[in-house]
Amino acid sequence: GEGRGWVDPATPANKHSVDVDGVTHDLVFSDEFEVDGRSLRDGYDPAWTALDGIAGRLDAYNAYNDSLAYTERGKLMLKVTKQPWTDPDALNMRTRNYQSALVQSWNKFCFTEGFVEVTAKLPGRSDMPGLWPSVWLVGNLARPGLEESMSDGAWPFSTDACPRQEDREVGQTDAQRYNSCQHGRGRGAPEVVIVDARAGSAAQNYSLKVSAGACEAVPAGV
Repeated sequence: GEGRGWVDPATPANKHSVDVDGVTHDLVFSDEFEVDGRSLRDGYDPAWTALDGIAGRLDAYNAYNDSLAYTERGKLMLKVTKQPWTDPDALNMRTRNYQSALVQSWNKFCFTEGFVEVTAKLPGRSDMPGLWPSVWLVGNLARPGLEESMSDGAWPFSTDACPRQEDREVGQTDAQRYNSCQHGRGRGAPEVVIVDARAGSAAQNYSLKVSAGACEAVPAGV
């Protein structure tokens, strides 16, 4: 069917469609990572880009190294190493003590609806903190790893609602940069988490974070 150019020839034929509630859904994208030694560096792969350098949150302990994302034994490998990384282009010569991998399909493969299936093996012991492996989707208006695109009011939800006047007066329109009040139609970069694993025994109480103003409340209609 349409979109078969994004389907990996190594994907079994019985995975090319799935029936859900009497409706057949055709496979439009797959990647089995069966070719060893594949480079995912920027500009080398039609579907994926591995980030490189210090990106994302300023309080992170890691930098991204695109050589730590590679294929081996028919699997995509994302490696973490305890090696320092210093950004020579930063004014304050920022340094991170760990290097890890982040792979994304931003601005390469996009879709509006459907099903996603992922097979993944999580790293390390379940009771040892420090790692935060994730598999997730995000709207194309934001690019994970680039802090500016993730903090300018596009991420992590999308609503077409126009905030009430009283909300606008207290700056609540900042919760989504492109809202229907000012731009005719609201649009954001919603995040859909498939796997988000934080090892260790510590637990977050997000209700306290919301009440303290550290997290924005999700607007009505999302």
